[in-house]
Amino acid sequence: MQLPKLEKVEDLRSFIKESFDVELPVEGGWGESKEEPTIIPSSNPQIEFIFATIKANLLYNILQPKEQKFGGINLKEKKRYKEGDLEVVTYEVQAIKEDEYAKLIDEYKAGYEQEDFDLEAHFERRKKATKTFELTNYFLIKG
Repeated sequence: MQLPKLEKVEDLRSFIKESFDVELPVEGGWGESKEEPTIIPSSNPQIEFIFATIKANLLYNILQPKEQKFGGINLKEKKRYKEGDLEVVTYEVQAIKEDEYAKLIDEYKAGYEQEDFDLEAHFERRKKATKTFELTNYFLIKG
């Protein structure tokens, strides 16, 4: 899958607030490289996770053409290490193509309280539709 290049923004904190209505103490770049890290005031896995979730939604949904969009985007921290002042965090991203995800949600809502709804089969279809990606972010701890 071809991911779009995230455009540099002048004020990352304001961009996130305006676009996602989330206050995050971040500045700098999108954290895609050592040269353009995301700057945070202290090591904080919760802030890092929220930022990575926003970034994943941009990369795998918002900036993708309609037929390439993913929904049900979930992240899980996979590994973390220090590289000088940088904290490098890799996340496992799990997502389902948006059109398939919408069908699965509708199926679940329609069948959830029905006696003959095969919940196990539903979750098996969901598991088969799920794609897994990796997303690495470079955080510069400034504080």
